[in-house]
Amino acid sequence: MSNTINGKEVAPSIDVKNLSYAFPDGSSGLKDVFLDLPPGSRTLLIGANGAGKTTLLRLLSGKRMAPSGTVHIAGIDPFKMGLEGVTYLGLEWVLNPIVRTDIDVPTLLSSIGGDHYTERRDELVRILDIDLSWRMHAVSDGERRRVQLAMGLLRPWTILLLDEITVDLDLLSRSNFLNFLKKETMERPCTIVYATHILDNLATWPTHLVHMSLGKVKKWGSVEEMDVKVEQGERMYTGNSQLGELVLKWLQEDLTERGPRNGKGEGAAYQSLEGKGGYGAEKRVEDKYNMAQTPRKPLITILAVEIARKYNGEIINGDAMQLYRGLPIITNKITQDETKGVPHHLLGCISLEEETWTVGKFVGEALRTIDEIRSRGKLPVLVGGTHYYTQSLLFQDALADEPELNLNENSQALPILEEPTDVLHEKLREVDPIMADRWHPNERRKIQRSLEIYLRTGKPASQLYKEQKLQRDILAAQTDGAASDSLRFETLIFWVHANKDVLHRRLDGRVDKMIARGLLSEVEELSSFRERHESSTGATIDQTRGIWVSIGYKEFLEYQSALSDDAKMAPELEKLKSLAVEKTQAATRQYANRQIKWIRIKLLNALFGAGQKDNTFLVDGSDISQWEDKVVKPATAITEQFLSGQPLPPPSSLSPVAAEMLTPKREYDLGQRPDLWQKKVCETCGTTSITENDWNLHRQSRAHRRAVGMRKKQENASKMRKGGAEDPKAEVVDVLEHYLETFPMEQELK
Repeated sequence: MSNTINGKEVAPSIDVKNLSYAFPDGSSGLKDVFLDLPPGSRTLLIGANGAGKTTLLRLLSGKRMAPSGTVHIAGIDPFKMGLEGVTYLGLEWVLNPIVRTDIDVPTLLSSIGGDHYTERRDELVRILDIDLSWRMHAVSDGERRRVQLAMGLLRPWTILLLDEITVDLDLLSRSNFLNFLKKETMERPCTIVYATHILDNLATWPTHLVHMSLGKVKKWGSVEEMDVKVEQGERMYTGNSQLGELVLKWLQEDLTERGPRNGKGEGAAYQSLEGKGGYGAEKRVEDKYNMAQTPRKPLITILAVEIARKYNGEIINGDAMQLYRGLPIITNKITQDETKGVPHHLLGCISLEEETWTVGKFVGEALRTIDEIRSRGKLPVLVGGTHYYTQSLLFQDALADEPELNLNENSQALPILEEPTDVLHEKLREVDPIMADRWHPNERRKIQRSLEIYLRTGKPASQLYKEQKLQRDILAAQTDGAASDSLRFETLIFWVHANKDVLHRRLDGRVDKMIARGLLSEVEELSSFRERHESSTGATIDQTRGIWVSIGYKEFLEYQSALSDDAKMAPELEKLKSLAVEKTQAATRQYANRQIKWIRIKLLNALFGAGQKDNTFLVDGSDISQWEDKVVKPATAITEQFLSGQPLPPPSSLSPVAAEMLTPKREYDLGQRPDLWQKKVCETCGTTSITENDWNLHRQSRAHRRAVGMRKKQENASKMRKGGAEDPKAEVVDVLEHYLETFPMEQELK
């Protein structure tokens, strides 16, 4: 993040105005902070343990959300415009298990751009005296720290925030590192803020000083403005530099003003929590109150209007089809009466000819809407059926695995992507056999996506995904070392569940209601729109994307067309209608099953991995007559506890079905386990299996066993014909042999 004046790039300034921050327990972390750090400055944050230095740095870096309008970098609010170019390096990184695994230094550096920034990489390796043969599980914390610094500084940054990062470097490495940073600010536009208690080699390094105490900034200004003369004899007694004497004087004044650390100081930064102050206190408070105090940025998903009405909320639509204007029946939009006066956002906001929003587009619009809702003092409530929208909004790193495609553009720029699916699959196998084995030969869109990634980037998608995952793990470790930081919000999730039989009956009944409300009129409306659009533009609409994949449109299209055919008789029309109803009901059930599968595999594994399994609750909506008691009351009670900072009940305690369904269906997300991608093709059946589990299920299936038996029978018959033998009992013997062969397996499956 840099600034341009008269066409010349200049370093960003850091401007903090009236910044106050409270910890989750309500105690004060910062109070009325004002700072104006000029472009290109190198600022030291000075203060006793627990003075608020770490809290300030984490707010500047976006690790904590600063109140709107209190922080400006290069003249803009970074929390509205993004934090590009800001690098934060903290002390906790070396303790994270990820960077203590058996991984080599070149792989780590390569994962974050080492092969691109080769000169910076080589310079940092030299300055920090890094041995490229190191393996991270077998080095000291000091050596691990050097690798962290190299990784954090490898990409050119414009704002660098350092929190006690040199504490375990030896004197020479620390001196070389500080000289490198000083040279950076003199040779290119960048700004540094550095919190440290170690003043060796710093006498001529800073341009500015900030003195913090009790969560406040007591003094700040340039080194020249802070120059305090010290008697020569006094300096000889302590052995400190003039800077050291100034800092020593400040800390002594702070001690005199605040008194001993007994938890009764003005700022929460000095409270006593198991002997931890400063960052330890902040982390301890957050850990203690993460589930037990008012969240900083609460977001509630799934359960909607009842919670929004009770807790002054506004609802955000997370369903891709409900983004489209009109067509309330086919998209199953909430009616005006059903909203009960609760404002709804991102509902009916794009026209029919537009593409469905990409994940990135949805997340951007949803985040903007959430900020607007919060600015009015309201509670955001996200509701939706497009689970990859929801998951990408909740998790900061989810977008990395979802490359954005524009298939209209692809057809012109990359015409190969319009080839038949089997051609695409073979081409993908040539350039990326790992991803080719990941997808079934009929999964055209996924094959298309993987091939486009290679064509646009020159790298196989499998390699990019591997690098992205490694980079996310590393960056998470570099910053907090806390997995929960991958979540954008402190999140409470409600899953309204119904048992399978009830759900399927309910979904079948919904289709009947859609027909009664006018589904056929909307199918006709869509068909007419498509005809007009194609006639006026000369372009054929891709009916595999956008609003055209809404369940109910394609299923009823043939019946809707037949209604205008005078040659069709009533019995034939009734048959077509019944078939359309069955197709729509089946498609609806299949979609619901896919949603449940997504929740139990992808979402739950992601939440468990982020340490957030205790904030997801299943409420049983199987019996509509008990909706109030089994859904509304428990959900609102839990929401009340969440918002007021009370401990939440164990999610499994709500019902036996909750204990079962809130356990991930399997302990991994297949998309994150390429080691399990093992494509096999059954020579007998022609069936393709993507994983070992799929293969085993196929081999045990009745269809496969029947095909094997038939093949064996045909082979035996062929042998007999070639040998001239004709045994009338041969067929009976074959059948009995096949039965005896498959009977034990059938009994085992039962």
